[in-house]
Amino acid sequence: MAAVWIVSALVCFLYSGIRGDISVTTTINPVGLLGNNEVELVCTYSLASVDRVFSISWKRETSKNSGIYEQLAGFSPPGASQSHATFTNLTNPSVFGRVVLTNPTDSSLTAKIRFTSVVCGDERKYQCTVLGINKGAQINPSPASVTSLTVKAKPNATSFNKVEVVPAANVEEGQTVTFTCTGNVGRPAGSFLWTRFSSTTAPTGTPIYSTTQTSPSTDCTYTGNSVISILMTKDDDGIVFKCALQHETISDPTDATYFRLTGVINVFCKSTLINVCLPI
Repeated sequence: MAAVWIVSALVCFLYSGIRGDISVTTTINPVGLLGNNEVELVCTYSLASVDRVFSISWKRETSKNSGIYEQLAGFSPPGASQSHATFTNLTNPSVFGRVVLTNPTDSSLTAKIRFTSVVCGDERKYQCTVLGINKGAQINPSPASVTSLTVKAKPNATSFNKVEVVPAANVEEGQTVTFTCTGNVGRPAGSFLWTRFSSTTAPTGTPIYSTTQTSPSTDCTYTGNSVISILMTKDDDGIVFKCALQHETISDPTDATYFRLTGVINVFCKSTLINVCLPI
């Protein structure tokens, strides 16, 4: 029994030594803005019972939420023999020409991937793994640290059409007028906010409850459409409607790029087409 215990203790000791201790963390929930904008993924590691690190790697999901990863980039640890970081030119999407890699240093112990431009397909999970040597033996890989890159996009204001008004003229009291707002609402999908003003000079208005229907665009953003219908009364003569884009990337709600105003809506008395409606 004594011999069995000694052997078991020795096996446990060797396993513990081979396992080592490497802690790995990555950027938490990075966000990239679609287009020629930068976003960085950072993998930081720390060492305890490890002689040295001999490889650091970043991997990427083969497709969004697939749970299957493939090598994206390999890094070399600090030291006199440190070699250049290298990347695999993966497709779906390609990273060629828009990725910059930075090796760890003695002071930072970080492996960085910097995207110089962002495409929709970059939105997926990434994982960083660090391998080390302890007492001359390769240790088990550290638990991979996983982070999810989210891609967002500003609304494309050039596709923001003027408000469609039907009927556009000769509106009579008691008639329903339909207002339609259409345009690109970015990513994630934004919405349109309608406001009713008593005149062109009114400083504040009354918000109107509405919904925005969205559908995917070809560039991975969304197109939005919002329709409101207003039953006109004689008190509505001279009103103006405002349709404004609402999106988390729009920081200035007063930016005229992201809203449209209707012309003044003239409401005529029924069947007379005059603005002064006499009481019955």
